[in-house]
Amino acid sequence: MNKPTVRLKGLTRALSYGVLSPFLLTAALHAQTTAEPVDAAKEAAAEEDGLVILDKFEVTGTRLTSAAAEGGLSVSSYKLDTDLGLKGYSNFGDMLRVKLPQYGGGIGVINDSFGNGGSGQSTISLRNLPGSRTLVLVNGRRTSADLNLIPNAAIDSIEVLNDGAAAVYGSEAIAGVVNIKLKNGFEGLYTSARYANTTTTDISERRFSMAAGIAVKDLRVSVSYEWSKANEQMGTDREISSPSGDMVSGTSNPGLFTPRFTSAELTALQANPADAANQLYVLVPLRWYVNADTTDGLKPGVSLPASFNPSAYILADKSTTTAQRNALRAAEEARLNGLLGNSSPVLYGPNYTYSSLGDLNPGFPYGFYTPSYRGHERNGATASIEKDIFGKSLTAFAEVLYSTNVSANMLAPSPLGGNVLPATNYFVSAVFPGISSSRSFTYGYRPTELGPRIYDDEFTSRRLVTGLRGELDHNWKWEAAYMYDEWDYHQTQSGGVMRDLFTSALTSTSAAGAFNPFGATPLFGTSSPVNSDELIQSFFGSADGRYKYDIRAVDASISGAVAKLPAGDLSVAVGAEYRSELERDEPSEALINGDVFPFNAEPAFRADRSIRSVYAEVGVPILKSLTLSAAGRLEDYSDVGSTGLKPRINLRWEVLPDQVTIRGSWAQGFVAPSLLSLKAGDRGQSFDEVLNPVTGTRTQPEDGVYYVGNPSLKPSESDSYLVGAVFSPKAVQNLTLGINYYRIEETGIPFESAQYIVTQWADAGGEDNASNPFGPTAAPSAANPTGAQVEVAPSGELAVVRNVGPINSGERMTDGIDLFASYKFETAIGEFSPSLSWTRVLSFEQEDFPGAGTIDYLGQYWGSGAALGNYGFPKWKGSVGLDWSFKSFGASLSYNYTDGYLENENDMNKVPAYETFDLRLSYRLPWWETTIAVGVNNLFDEDPPLVLTSFESNIDRAVSDIRGRMVFAELSSKF
Repeated sequence: MNKPTVRLKGLTRALSYGVLSPFLLTAALHAQTTAEPVDAAKEAAAEEDGLVILDKFEVTGTRLTSAAAEGGLSVSSYKLDTDLGLKGYSNFGDMLRVKLPQYGGGIGVINDSFGNGGSGQSTISLRNLPGSRTLVLVNGRRTSADLNLIPNAAIDSIEVLNDGAAAVYGSEAIAGVVNIKLKNGFEGLYTSARYANTTTTDISERRFSMAAGIAVKDLRVSVSYEWSKANEQMGTDREISSPSGDMVSGTSNPGLFTPRFTSAELTALQANPADAANQLYVLVPLRWYVNADTTDGLKPGVSLPASFNPSAYILADKSTTTAQRNALRAAEEARLNGLLGNSSPVLYGPNYTYSSLGDLNPGFPYGFYTPSYRGHERNGATASIEKDIFGKSLTAFAEVLYSTNVSANMLAPSPLGGNVLPATNYFVSAVFPGISSSRSFTYGYRPTELGPRIYDDEFTSRRLVTGLRGELDHNWKWEAAYMYDEWDYHQTQSGGVMRDLFTSALTSTSAAGAFNPFGATPLFGTSSPVNSDELIQSFFGSADGRYKYDIRAVDASISGAVAKLPAGDLSVAVGAEYRSELERDEPSEALINGDVFPFNAEPAFRADRSIRSVYAEVGVPILKSLTLSAAGRLEDYSDVGSTGLKPRINLRWEVLPDQVTIRGSWAQGFVAPSLLSLKAGDRGQSFDEVLNPVTGTRTQPEDGVYYVGNPSLKPSESDSYLVGAVFSPKAVQNLTLGINYYRIEETGIPFESAQYIVTQWADAGGEDNASNPFGPTAAPSAANPTGAQVEVAPSGELAVVRNVGPINSGERMTDGIDLFASYKFETAIGEFSPSLSWTRVLSFEQEDFPGAGTIDYLGQYWGSGAALGNYGFPKWKGSVGLDWSFKSFGASLSYNYTDGYLENENDMNKVPAYETFDLRLSYRLPWWETTIAVGVNNLFDEDPPLVLTSFESNIDRAVSDIRGRMVFAELSSKF
């Protein structure tokens, strides 16, 4: 980090805090409604101000369409009808991640910065809660599509409801609702093109989009199309994400050998008369590997040091712990290496060290193969049509969306850990003549010669909504619709190893068919120095799977005013919905049978359910300045039963007309279990990286992690509260300030974590405790409801973790304050519009199951040892902006801030704040309403803060951007 950046950061921090001090409030985004017709003079004045006054409309978070809906909800709105709305970002997901302070990096939230652990999707989290606690809608209805499957060109605006709304929308609407409103009734032609790139290492982004619409009498048609493409960025393209320290894997090339001993051998050792006391000891085998600094492999006839013993071991006192035995083993390995010398073709120890790659520890530097930003190509198209049949009394409508997202990820060559290599292997017996035929080795190896593992991901979204709407009279509106929403995911995995063929070659006793395990292929090598290309390529394996999720729904609603009260209209909205959900997982036979190593074995899966729901909402004007609204929803699931009535109450009090408004809400919510989590028995195998607290090694268990479902799961339950105030003084026109306090409490959260199970196992004594409640023969218990089991290999490392499944045991609570402000004023040199949006999280606590203890996540980055691991929980997040326009010129400058925190698993290391600046300049050309814009996001090329315990890239991927400075140019035209 250079000094000018440091000085500038200090200055901007002081300025931003100075701006916060006088405000301490938030800007409310008001939607103006009226029950009366709008006259021509008012409409002309509105158009001159850039506003559109609507007769009636729907606000996200309510079904009411009268004035009862106005001002009673906290809704953040972003207009995206042109590229200006994206604020210089390539897609609205990135824009929300930076500009929306309520956005958090909750577990399960991913974006294009996720290589390992990502899929090409992009999801959103509000309030740092998991992504499944934020409901995403398209035009007020559910969608299965992630953010990357909704083309920017089709979006008119995005509304973010800042509190719970299960009473209105059902499951998932706990932290808030993101409603993506598509263009409808658009007239004319709009086209835009964008190019963006970093200033170090080409990862260029290209985008072309268009939207067209026409209105002829009672027919309105609009269409949109968007294409975008971006290059990948490798982890080694940035210093911060390049592998360092312990970013290595214990499964390497050259391979690692650990001698195995039979029961007969152990009995013979214990009976050794030369050491009558040896039955008090535990045998600990020594590890060894081929020294790639001095040889490219061992072949028959090679000369090895006479002092080298491939079956070496030590005896440790039975009273020692596993950690102490590991320390004794390491000391003996180091002592023997001192006798062998650095020039020995074989050495003892945990792994070969790639000393030429810097400060890496022994092991394989997997990060050299992994992208830290996914390349992708996306196509998306939408169409909408409306036909008035009897004027506003009856209108037919339809909406169509089709989009694809193709991306790829790459991982290091397959980690083939835990293989049994017998001494009868042709090359083992030839290199070590005289070795006992009963000897065998645990052998870990990466087939660098096969190249990396490649994951090709293709997502497709298809959506159709069609129906009828109309007005019974001026006060009543109704709508009935059918929706089909399909999400299709096809993944092809290549670069794996055919398990049976590789095992057969390991055990072969013939020179022609045996695999020589003593090779040392250079990093990125494509040919083995000791095995033929034909043999290596014969192991090459691939597999694929198709995964589908469908939503089909029929809904009907009606809303209007039922009576005139002294303070205004008594408004109601009622509706019903029938929805079916179908999930199908169709892995290839190679995945079902686990034929390709190390691709996760997974069973085929198919499940469906139906949901019936009814809801009602009422708006009651108590006084002209005081309005109460209440909503309730009842849902019945075919698999988990009734959710019970979920209520919500909103109160709006206009203390000073058009100047000071106080509002509040209380709501109950729920999140239904996923179809897969309800599956009885096996849910598949995963090779999660897990930290073994006993040995201090983070690696994949040799046989992976096995997950199970839980048919007894029930929906989680929540209570959410929001209280706020809005201030728009008449003395200062165009100034709006406000503040919100929110609180969310959730119970019955399904909890499952392989890392947590291993941590509990270690805390309970590891393998030294024969009655460990998480041991290899564990049964379900109060501490371990699903009977999760941890088993270790002879090396002391993890062999397998079984029966990891969800239970309704978790509780969490979070609260905080939202701060927003906006102002607009005219000067002789143009119009200025400063704005501020800020969130202060006050608390974030979770207990995984009763008795486990409450964990305070706030202000820390939690590694994979926690239930909400690999995500940070900053206290502050916000953005301060200044827009300027003068005649045909425009400019905007913004400052974005994410607070620092402590690394929980790294001695509470302080992670600094992440602060960036965005700059955008535009000019409107005098013909064809053409605008050209240029700008820079992350103007000073600020690196994301270093987070050493992060799963990948050494950064908090959910809330920071590994790409660095992005320079862009945009050209758009309206015809």
